[in-house]
Amino acid sequence: MKKLLAILIVSIGFAGFSGAGYAGVIAFWDATGDMVADATITLNPGDTYTATLYAEVTAPDDLLSWGGFADFDDTAATFQSVSTNTADWFIGGNPTDAPGGRVTWAKGRLGGGLTGLLELGSIELMANASHTLQLLDRGNTVDDWTSLNGDVFDPITPQLTVNVNAVPIPATVWLFGFGLASIFGIGRKRKV
Repeated sequence: MKKLLAILIVSIGFAGFSGAGYAGVIAFWDATGDMVADATITLNPGDTYTATLYAEVTAPDDLLSWGGFADFDDTAATFQSVSTNTADWFIGGNPTDAPGGRVTWAKGRLGGGLTGLLELGSIELMANASHTLQLLDRGNTVDDWTSLNGDVFDPITPQLTVNVNAVPIPATVWLFGFGLASIFGIGRKRKV
């Protein structure tokens, strides 16, 4: 009886881990060009940066399509350009603008899906103030992230926090101020 119970427990355990595999999809922004996830970057006002969207897809599945909204505060960042890795993702239009701080991406491919570290696309923004760049689900009835065998993925939505430094007072302003103070100081000494 104990052997039968042990076999039943082991069978249930294996059944829970078999069947159609769920691929791990981790999406992230890289703003430093090292193909590693960046959570935060710090810039000066007016600096332009490029954030590249990557997905790390692990076996047993593959990625056949992806999509979403690249969303940012358009009062804190100015849209410059957007591009998609068209060598791998050639189905779907290429976005050209970002009305209201939102770029709509929906891309796919024919044939087999892809695994590994995948470059999806890039967005270039000019930082005017601190803001967050994030990838949001489009919220429609079509699943954006799918595999060749029909698995649907819901990757964690990546965010990139962009901190913008306060505008420093240039050294020339300080020198001008000291110069004015010196002139007034010399003027006072002469009156005495």
